[in-house]
Amino acid sequence: MKSIGLVCAFLFVWPGVMRAQEPERIQFGPEGISISELAGRAAETHPAVLAARERVAVAEGLRRQARFRPNPQLEIDVSTTRVFDSQDEGARSIGVAQTIELGGKRKRRVEVADAGVEAARAEAADTERRLRGEIAAACIEAVSAHRELVLLEQQLSAMREFLRLTEARAREGEIPPLESSLTQVERARMEAQQSLAQARFGRNLADLERLLPADLLRVKLQERITAGELLVSDTDLRDRALTERPDLLAARLRAQQANAQVRLASAQAKPNLIGSVRYARDIQTFEDLPVAGRIFRDRDNVLAFGITIPLPFRDRNQGNIQAAVATERATRQDALVVSAEVTRDVAAAYASYRAAEKAGNILRRDGVEASQKNLGVIREAYRLGQLRLLDVLNEQRRTFDLELTLSQTERELALAAAALETAVGRNLGLLP
Repeated sequence: MKSIGLVCAFLFVWPGVMRAQEPERIQFGPEGISISELAGRAAETHPAVLAARERVAVAEGLRRQARFRPNPQLEIDVSTTRVFDSQDEGARSIGVAQTIELGGKRKRRVEVADAGVEAARAEAADTERRLRGEIAAACIEAVSAHRELVLLEQQLSAMREFLRLTEARAREGEIPPLESSLTQVERARMEAQQSLAQARFGRNLADLERLLPADLLRVKLQERITAGELLVSDTDLRDRALTERPDLLAARLRAQQANAQVRLASAQAKPNLIGSVRYARDIQTFEDLPVAGRIFRDRDNVLAFGITIPLPFRDRNQGNIQAAVATERATRQDALVVSAEVTRDVAAAYASYRAAEKAGNILRRDGVEASQKNLGVIREAYRLGQLRLLDVLNEQRRTFDLELTLSQTERELALAAAALETAVGRNLGLLP
């Protein structure tokens, strides 16, 4: 019985122990790491970025290999008649052959490899750019969901206090019981809305944690998502993007690499020369001579020079040249597609930013503050019996909707700022 009790106690305590050992999740507060800093730190150590940097190392290795000249060849020949005859006749030779590349093949190879290295670096920078934007957007969504939960909790606290006062007045007979029931219905609606907001916050937080490395899962993230002021025109931003955005640079560099590949294929159509130097020693045996019983051997030392010239009658690298030309045309079209995409991305993000900025200014100036003041006046008038409960509930719902809309507008503004920085390909100082 004692052992059974210990087992039961262990099972009762074990879930609490496991919860204590679980890693803490991201926290939110006025102090902590900013969204921009977190996105930058997370993107630098993300596996996708590390893999892209390894591809840069691969391209650098290929460039190093492209710079080497062909190795010389050592040739050794031995021939003998001893296997089939008693006399030792044959030849010994040793030689060296060297391939001489013509048509500037080595130079063309290096040009292709240089463009490949620069393109790989641009692609690595583009991977980091995209990840920074994705992580920043996930941070904004999580912070916005957290702020919505805080706002709902504040409204629910006020609603619960209002419900307590309403029920007390209903018990005293100052108001009809219907008004207390209406308040309860409004509280239930807000509690259901809070439950849905908690589910959205959980999903947003899981999306953010999926993108972060393990060492950043316990950070405290600033809950401020108000974007900075944009003082640059859309034309300037578009020009910057067309000059600096890494994916466009990578597309242009791939087109340059394809052009260099065309020149390399044309150079490879020209045959190489193979020069050789060979030393040989021939041994010959003579028996049928007037001096009986004597065998004479004739030894000759030979130094030979040679050159080998391939004759390109059939294979003139036509297929590789055709493929290289087609690849160059395709990469040029790809660069045009990316250029158009850059222009669209900047225009869309800029328009979204300006629209959200305008909406936020309107709500702050003419909506939320005025509604909050109106709600205070209406609550006081209701307490004095001058207004109906429905007036209070309607104004309270209107105030909450305005505050929630303002929070969502700030979220849209921050998302547009993150999208704009991603579209331009540089930090504009818009994100907190």
